[in-house]
Amino acid sequence: MRGILCTRSAVLLGEFGHTCWAGCLRPAGVVKVLDRLLKRLGQIACLVGLHDFRVVEVTFGFGGSDAIEKLECRRCGRTAARRA
Repeated sequence: MRGILCTRSAVLLGEFGHTCWAGCLRPAGVVKVLDRLLKRLGQIACLVGLHDFRVVEVTFGFGGSDAIEKLECRRCGRTAARRA
């Protein structure tokens, strides 16, 4: 008997290619609750000032002006600029 590839538990447990013999280890309702909880924790982190920035644009300069990076938070959308 072959197992069913369990993507939910593989992602949550950090295992790739995990096979679940008894169906899915995590019911769909639990996964939704965990997703909402992690999203809420991310929003709280943004309120505290712990943003998840990604680089949107890089502008290079010559001489005294260094490269400037434009950053955007993935969770709240806040933009910031910094010297690279």
